[in-house]
Amino acid sequence: MIRKFYPVFLLISALLTFSHLSAQTAKKPPRYNSLLWEITGNGLEKPSYLFGTMHVSSKMVFHLSDSFYHAIRNSDMVALELNPKYWQPDMFRMQDAEQALTSYFKDARTGYINEKSFRLQRYEDAIRMALSEEPTVINGLLYRNMQQQADFEENTYLDLYIYQTGRKLGKQSGGVEDYWETQKVIMEGYQDMAIERAKKKKGDYGYDFDGDENYYEVQKKLQEAYRKGDLDLLDSLEKKLEMSPAFNEKFLYKRNEIQANSIDSILKKQSLFVGVGAAHLPGERGVIELLRKKGYRLRPIMMQNRDALQKEKIDKLHVPVKFNPVHTADGFVKMMMPGELFKRSERNDNPSWQYADMENGSYYMLTRVPTHAAMLGENEAMVLRKVDSLLYENIPGKILSRNSIERNGYKGFDITNRTRRGDIQRYNIFVTPFEVLVFKMSGNDDYVQGKEAAEFFSSISMEELTPKPQVFETGTGGFRMELPHTPFALQRRTSEDFLDTWQYEAVDKSTGKAYMVWKKTIPNYGFIEEDTFDLSLVEESLKGSEFIDKQESRSFSQVGGYPALDMLFSLKDGGTLRARAMIRGPHYYLVASTTPKKREGKDLVSTFAVTGFKQESPASFVDSFYSFRVNTPFQPSLNPELRKMLEAAASEEFINQTEYYSYGEKRRSATFYNDSTGESAVVTVTRFPKYYFSRDTARFFENEYPVDALEADMVLRSRETLRPTGNSFGYKYVFTDTNSSRKLVYAAILQHNRLFDIIAVTDTLSGNNDFVTEFIRSFVPQASDTTSVFQSKLDRFFADLNSKDSLTRKRAMDAAAQLYFGPKSIPRLKSVIDSLKWG
Repeated sequence: MIRKFYPVFLLISALLTFSHLSAQTAKKPPRYNSLLWEITGNGLEKPSYLFGTMHVSSKMVFHLSDSFYHAIRNSDMVALELNPKYWQPDMFRMQDAEQALTSYFKDARTGYINEKSFRLQRYEDAIRMALSEEPTVINGLLYRNMQQQADFEENTYLDLYIYQTGRKLGKQSGGVEDYWETQKVIMEGYQDMAIERAKKKKGDYGYDFDGDENYYEVQKKLQEAYRKGDLDLLDSLEKKLEMSPAFNEKFLYKRNEIQANSIDSILKKQSLFVGVGAAHLPGERGVIELLRKKGYRLRPIMMQNRDALQKEKIDKLHVPVKFNPVHTADGFVKMMMPGELFKRSERNDNPSWQYADMENGSYYMLTRVPTHAAMLGENEAMVLRKVDSLLYENIPGKILSRNSIERNGYKGFDITNRTRRGDIQRYNIFVTPFEVLVFKMSGNDDYVQGKEAAEFFSSISMEELTPKPQVFETGTGGFRMELPHTPFALQRRTSEDFLDTWQYEAVDKSTGKAYMVWKKTIPNYGFIEEDTFDLSLVEESLKGSEFIDKQESRSFSQVGGYPALDMLFSLKDGGTLRARAMIRGPHYYLVASTTPKKREGKDLVSTFAVTGFKQESPASFVDSFYSFRVNTPFQPSLNPELRKMLEAAASEEFINQTEYYSYGEKRRSATFYNDSTGESAVVTVTRFPKYYFSRDTARFFENEYPVDALEADMVLRSRETLRPTGNSFGYKYVFTDTNSSRKLVYAAILQHNRLFDIIAVTDTLSGNNDFVTEFIRSFVPQASDTTSVFQSKLDRFFADLNSKDSLTRKRAMDAAAQLYFGPKSIPRLKSVIDSLKWG
């Protein structure tokens, strides 16, 4: 099958759904005439087995004979390329590492309040999604099914079937590759391919078809070759689809060596049945020959007929699972599960978690749908009726049973359904004053009607809502407010947000009043806006909420010295909404309460007060890639191996080999932020071009930091000299503006050929921000390049221009041309601010 190039850091997509039938050249066909090979010799007490797989669920690959099952039964361990036991945790560990790196590398774009920033949205569509969603990650892990091909597929793909068969027969599980090592090899393969393609002329790549052959005809021949176990034919056909020998060198041949070495290590301890992609088997550099070179004897085992009887018996077996207590991060939900909950990132609409039972082909899900129902004037009974009305259209397949249930004071539904594929699923749905919780379990055939589902659903418990008037304050500080009970807290981030948004909700059931504190951090590094303007934008966003009828009043004020806007609205259901918007540097607060029609009672909005943030003590953080050290209370969690891969892909050396040579400043960013408090700072590291120089310090700062131009838009409050080390120096600027309580703190430090820019937004009312002050005070550049921007580069330029090396000479000429036609003289300070503004 043709190789498809997926994003390199989605390992499950790039590796496990990847067609591994890559090309090799067989010298003397038919040397490799079977998918199943017996391994003996080299001191083995009993045979082991090597099997070539395809990573699909098509019935075409399930022609498995008695010898296939016999080989598994007679082995101590069943292994695949990667051990399925660890696929899920490794995948989500990689996902978290990617997200952390993406957030760290990302320029903090200037944010703006838009029409949806503080608008309360309806929740019905979110519930529809929670009921109907069949996660793509789950399908990739467990099934690999395509809806249009359902009648021609098995319940899972061949690799996982091998693993499940081994586990059902009591065999140990294993893998012959390491997740992170394979990830690195794949990354190197993509880099090598990019370099190879850059060096070749356009048109050098394409399919090598004969005569009237086309892609689909070759695919059919590939499938037939696999059915027959003809690895020689399969190998030659895949040669026609090869797009990059350099990629194959790493993705295929390097991994062949890794697999063969791992198999050798396992065979020294126990007998083994190992399944790897069929393309890894044949050829002089294939796994078969590599094992033979290690002293093993490998002979083909013919698989004559499909053994449907054994398959049917094994399919009916279940692997026992052990349930353990699991709870959500906020402790609100507790349950028993056979594994941990993994936070999904497929959609931003609803917070959702999953666990895939790889051995039994089942999965568990929890989705939490925020409703803001209390703020919208709706109680649990009203939400429950809406949920009921959505069940028929959004529960997959046919609903077999629907029963009303109640748990910990929360009402809901227990639903059993059968999908069009014939699989049983079960839901428990509960409604709270603030959210709808959807628990789901699904599996092949009737698995969900077994004891596992009974134990899972019976174990679900939720924290009861207990009225307890209190002055609430978060553990990280920021505000305090009187509330009727500990509030429901929601932390979320949409694609429009740079930092997480926090929403806190509470309801006083004795009066029907509902309360919300909405905190959104929007750092704006491009300019400083008037407080009244931004408060009015918050007001306009809130007014767009569907349940608001009209505005009754508005008035600007100051609360504790901070700018505020008080608002009063009448609601369409006859109730009222009282709201207060406040600004504190980059932090926006919207405090609101709704009162039902003809209800009175003390309103707690006026008890809201801003407090100081609570932080851990700053600790030293060293970035060896960007070459700086700084003290910060929140340490970026960066996976070093993943970062090495990304740095290699973004290195100047790699880019210059694969792209048009670009002469100019090389700029990277690093963002430090605290999800809980919203405080942040951005570091931009600029390495000046090879031939750049400034005649003296005064001219450099005059050209790079045009403070006079910036003072046309803002007010320069202070400027102080910074000298972190003996070979670095710079300035710290503080800008404010009229009619604004915010200030922009900016620092620029030059060391040798690198400029380190630091920028943060804070306010003028809280005094010196401890985080920002300590961050800039402790920042120490550690650049290894000692070339100074004040050193003339003319000799270097002319030496390169007259170099005997054609590439060096060409790049010198390119640099001169780019400088002549596109001068790089954008003022330093403004360019940094603009880059952060536009991302």
